[in-house]
Formats: sequence, C-alpha cells, structure tokens
Amino acid sequence: MASTSSFAPPKLADFILTERLGSGTYATVYKAYRKGNSREVVAVKVVGKKTLNKASTENLLTEIEILKTVRHPHIVQLKDFQWDAENIYLILEWCSGGDLSRFIRSRRILPESLARRFLQQMACALQFLHERNISHLDLKPQNVLLSGSVLKLAGDPIPKKPQHKHF
Repeated sequence: MASTSSFAPPKLADFILTERLGSGTYATVYKAYRKGNSREVVAVKVVGKKTLNKASTENLLTEIEILKTVRHPHIVQLKDFQWDAENIYLILEWCSGGDLSRFIRSRRILPESLARRFLQQMACALQFLHERNISHLDLKPQNVLLSGSVLKLAGDPIPKKPQHKHF
C-alpha cells in the first residue's frame, strides 16, 4: 500500500483516489470515484494507523460508530469504511461545494438570506445531534461542507464525557 504522502494517494480496491482535498492531524481527505459502472463520487478520509495513539483510535471508532447510525440531510453521511495494514478509510458522501471557510472567503460578503438559511440548516443538524446526546465539539467553518445550497456538518469526534456521544 502507498502511504498518505503528498505524492500519490493510497490505493483502495473499489475506488480511484484523485485529488487531495485537505488534511488534519490524523487524516487526509481525497476526492474519489467508485470503480465500475456507477462512477459515484465520494470523499475518502484516510487515517494512517501509525499516527493513532490509544485516545485517537477510540475517537475514530466513536466517529465510525456514530456516523454508521446517524442519517440527517445536514450531516455528512458515512457510506462505508475499510482498512488495510497501513490505513483506515472512511468513505463519505461527496460535498461538491467545498467547505464554508472557502465559500465565505470567495464571496467576501454573504447576503443575509443565505446566512439565515445556513444558520437554520446548522441549527437543525445540531438539534438532531443534541436530541441523541451527541456533541460536535469541533464546530468551525472548515468542518461545515456545502453540497449545492445545502450545508452539512462534518468533523472528528472529541469525546469528553462518557455519558455523551461526541461527533
């Protein structure tokens, strides 16, 4: 398996990983196409196993467990997850509009009506999570993705209290 270096994306049996969309402390996200007739577009979050300590492994397992069950129009959907000797792969819904941070920088000024619609969508997603005792804890424009004019929450879980689930 190839590493998650900036030179070449890793190989994944059912997908062709293309451009690198971004990276964080533990993961790199790539745009990918499902092989075969569908050519479905997805985002693949690649987490190098070597970068994970016990706490970050638990956080990743919590993220997968939560995303397997959470279905909401304003939360990025986990479609599948896989692993090999080097990496763990989260196959996620593709959000073609990028993140809210880039969107705001490109527009400079958002009309009040658009800001209101985005805020309503975010509040709807957060209420849904709250009703299920799930906290986001890493809410920032880079973890808010856009698919057309639809806002979707993404991001890593950061568990703080055992009685609460975190996303």
